[in-house]
Amino acid sequence: MADFFDTPADPVVVPMPRHFTLTRGENAAVQYVSGQQTYRMLSDRGAGLVLEPMVVHIAPGGRWETAYGHAGEEFAYVISGELLYEVDGVEHRLCPGDSVHLRSSVPHSMYNDTEQVTTVVSVVTPRLS
Repeated sequence: MADFFDTPADPVVVPMPRHFTLTRGENAAVQYVSGQQTYRMLSDRGAGLVLEPMVVHIAPGGRWETAYGHAGEEFAYVISGELLYEVDGVEHRLCPGDSVHLRSSVPHSMYNDTEQVTTVVSVVTPRLS
């Protein structure tokens, strides 16, 4: 009987699965500013997912923060600029293409001592509050 009537079909709404998120580039990105750093989140938060992927822009100068440790892991990949990354009391200069991956419980800090903005792709656990 329904074939004789021109009724619009109800749109099918498929809920996103709990095991992944999909974030399109054209969607507005969430950004946070903290001191000399701007964090642009690269994914929505999915239930049960623990990675926090982001692009970080670190302004020149600022203040060198005291190294500290906390729970989790960190990964940073330098896209442009340079970055001093101190890990367990040892300074490492990271240039484009360089990366660092560490247990966050090891005291660490980073500092941009150049005259240009440094851009880093960073993934941390646990997610930022």
